[in-house]
Amino acid sequence: MPNLRAFRLLPDRSALSRLLRDPSRPGATALSVGLGAVIGATPILGVHTWAAALVAGALRLPPAAALVGSNVSNPLTFIPLTLLEIRVGSWLLGRPLPPLDSNWSWEKLGPYLGAAWVGTIPVALALGALSTVVIYTILRLHGRGARTQDAASGGRDADPSGKDAASDAKDAGSGNHRTMEGESQPRGESGSRSE
Repeated sequence: MPNLRAFRLLPDRSALSRLLRDPSRPGATALSVGLGAVIGATPILGVHTWAAALVAGALRLPPAAALVGSNVSNPLTFIPLTLLEIRVGSWLLGRPLPPLDSNWSWEKLGPYLGAAWVGTIPVALALGALSTVVIYTILRLHGRGARTQDAASGGRDADPSGKDAASDAKDAGSGNHRTMEGESQPRGESGSRSE
């Protein structure tokens, strides 16, 4: 029987946050999201996810971030995005498109498909650039906020005793070790200290 407790309708926000960011490389993560947005804006269905993951992996970018970016085209945005690409493409080609009627055929769709592919180039590049800038800004601000909180706490690690990493290193060099309460004890003493 499947474990129904493991099933969630909405993803865990902390898991999505870990998926999106690698704190050591915010530029690579942002670039990967932008790359996914460029690939996701193409007017072909069913290959966005795989193409984004493969291209990001080949460029040594985080594939998970590219998958997030490729979702720029989804069931809610595919039709408006394709219509925008058709309009931009027909404007770039300098020719108006014939109106569609109820008696459509593949021959009548040809000019629309051509305009969509021409329009994909500027629309996809704009979406990719916008996604990259927005994600990079968010990741940098998020990282700066974490550094600001660390600086406000005096640069100390999250050690409840209030001792920082420098005193840990000093204790390690002196042959002392730290108890659970954060007190320094010479090596070789075992057991708890009586007060």
